[in-house]
Parts: sequence; C-alpha cells; structure tokens
Amino acid sequence: MQRFRSITAGGGVIMGRTTFDSIPEEHRPLKGRLNVVLTRSSADLMSATPDPNIIFVSSFDELDAVVGQHDHLSWHVIGGVSVYQHFLEKRSVTSMYVTFVEGSLECDTFFPHQFLSHFEITRASALMSDTTSGMSYRFVDYTRITSESDERMYLNLMQDILTTGHSRDDRTTMGTLAVFGRQLKFDLTNGKLPMVTTRFTSFRMVLLELLWFMKGSTDTRELSVQGIKIWDGNTTRDFLDARGLTDLPTGDMGAGYGFQWRHFGATYGTCHDDYTGHGVDQLNEVVRLIKEDPHSRRICMTGWNPAALGRMALPPCHSCFIQFYVDQGHLSCHMYQRSVDCFLGLAANIPSYALLTNILATKCGLLPKELIISTGDTHVYSNHVEQVTLQLSRPPLPPPMVRVSPVVKDKDWAELNEADFELIGYMHHPSIRAHMSV
Repeated sequence: MQRFRSITAGGGVIMGRTTFDSIPEEHRPLKGRLNVVLTRSSADLMSATPDPNIIFVSSFDELDAVVGQHDHLSWHVIGGVSVYQHFLEKRSVTSMYVTFVEGSLECDTFFPHQFLSHFEITRASALMSDTTSGMSYRFVDYTRITSESDERMYLNLMQDILTTGHSRDDRTTMGTLAVFGRQLKFDLTNGKLPMVTTRFTSFRMVLLELLWFMKGSTDTRELSVQGIKIWDGNTTRDFLDARGLTDLPTGDMGAGYGFQWRHFGATYGTCHDDYTGHGVDQLNEVVRLIKEDPHSRRICMTGWNPAALGRMALPPCHSCFIQFYVDQGHLSCHMYQRSVDCFLGLAANIPSYALLTNILATKCGLLPKELIISTGDTHVYSNHVEQVTLQLSRPPLPPPMVRVSPVVKDKDWAELNEADFELIGYMHHPSIRAHMSV
C-alpha cells in the first residue's frame, strides 16, 4: 500500500464499482487523488457520497470524457477487469506496476493478459518478505514497447510449419511436418530472458540441464534424481542397446553435449570415468578468448564431433556450432541447431542458450545482448499438432527477467547452482502436455 500511494499520489485513480467497494469505508475516496468510479448506479452514489475528490460515471464514454477534462493529471487504472481491458484496448496505458506474490493462491478474477505482448520489464525489486503473513513478494515495473515480441517469431515459425511444412518420416517413426533453414533472434538486454509464455516452461529444468552440460557430466541420473527426467527415455537399457552401446550403464548419455564442451577429442569410456585434463576444454577456451582476444572470429565451440557420434546415445540436436561475438562491452551468441523439435525442444533451447550467454557475460565482465538461433530440419511432430494449435491461439505475455549472481564470475563450472540464478516476473499460460518422441 505504501508503494501504491507513492505511485498514485497527486494523480487520478480509475476503478470499477467492485474495486471501489473493496476499499475500506474509512479510506473512501482515496485521499490526495481524484477518484473516478464506473458504476451503473452513478446518480445514486453521487448523491449519497458527495465529495469533490470523487466522480461517478455510468459509461465508458463518460469515463473517457472525465479523463480528457483532467488531462493535466497522471491517471492510474486500479481495476477491475473491464476497466483494465478498456484502457489496454485503447493502447493508452504506457506503464504497469505489478506485485508478484510467491506461493499458491486461490483466485477467481484474472488480469486481461491478452493485451500484454507489447510490454517488457524495466525494473524489478529484490524479493521481500512480509513478517505478518510469511509470504514473499517483489515489485515489477513494465513499460510499453512498440515492436513485436520475440516470442511472436517463435509462434510464427510453428504456424509456418503447420501451413507450409511437408510430411517427413523420421528416426522416431512418429512423423513430422518440417521446413528447412530458419532463423530466430532474441533480445537479451536489460536482463530479458526469452522464456516461452504461451505455455509453461520449467526454468529449473532448463537451468539444471545447462549446469549439468557445463560441468561436463554425462550421467543423466544426476538430473533424474532432481526430478529432471528429460534424458531418461534416451538412456534406458533398451535404447542404449539399440544404439550398440551395450557397454554403457543405464543413464549414460555417452560422449554427448557436456563431454564435447569440456573434453572434445578425448576417448570416451563411461560416465563414471575421470576425464580431467583429457581433450580440449572448449568452454574454458571460449572464456579465455572473450577476455584476451574479444575481437577474435574464432570464439567458437561445438558439440558435433563426427568421430564420436557412435559413442553418443543421441547425437547433438543443438550446439552443432556456437559462435560468440563481443561488441562494445556486450556479448552475443549465434547457435546452429541441426534438428529442431519446435514444440518441446526449441522452447527449452531458447532460454538455455540465453542463460549460457548470460553466464559467459558475467564471467567475462560483459553484458548480454542478443541470441541468434539458426535451424536446419525444423519440425513439429505429428502428435504435437493439436498442442501447437492450442498454443498458437494464446497471446504472448511479457518476457521475464533473469538475475545472475556476481559470484558466478569466480566460480568453477562444477560449483554453479540454482541459488546463483533468479527468475523474475515469469507470467505464462497453463502447461500443454505432449509426449516426447525418442
């Protein structure tokens, strides 16, 4: 309430009748502000509540007229749903002030989020705690932007596949609709993290898998025990045996992502072996080049090693080639992805490489700028078409923000953990479940 008063003091507040009635009687109208209330009973209320600081109106036309007559004031819309919707449709709202409360709450009224795709986070407070209720909360400010959201490019890509894609057989026998050769760009400035908002994507899943890659681990059970099951299907006994990897234990992904990032060229045994000092540590070489030769055109790494493909449970779909670019104190990343499961895989790959760029920027004293993903075989599985169609019907919401702790700069890759990262303001539509083809 202190924040609410500081933002609205000296201006005008616009609300519906239910919002007005929710204000304790001794505080109505809100002091130090011109109160405008939309209600069908405007005449009765005006006579019952005579006060120069309150105006009752019975239509949106009257409401707009009052706002126009007092255009010297800074106006704030404080509820309810129809009033929010009216001003968002008019595109006259320039800023939003949101309080995010952590925890599960029962709600029966929801903000009209279909209008939010043109807003972005511009400020976020630290997480605070209320000693009375024990709940945690933070303040997040949004500002209107004029460009189309980055997520819209991702949605347009899936729409393009459904519209123009060709049916193709694939390794999983599920079948896909596919196109070839596309590119997406995502803005990483000011802490923006390009998480898909048109359905829920687990930040924890994305983060823990990335940290697992970066420390060079290939034991998928390290993820599984933390509830991250995305690699379980590709490292079962049957799957490994079918790949001819009969010597690898269940849960061993073979010489995949993390092994190539940290030990490229080393001979792979099993996930239990110690590879310290073996092969090329591409990740540390990237850090060295960014720091010592930032204009180098060789700040690259790859997960695609033709000599080791036979020792991988699944050859890398992404990180086939990654290049980093330093410009005026900013770091950008360009990743080529040979095989793109747009519904399940790409929704996780986008924030994963955005996080990788944030981590490298932090380690090298830079700011993240842009993520570019170029794609090869870009597809939607036949059993995901219904889910994609549902997702395409949903408007994107503003992207969240990520904070990377400064301690990341001096930590070893194996020491990085969840506590070093904070996701802020992730608004999203409900989950859409789909089966992963393996």
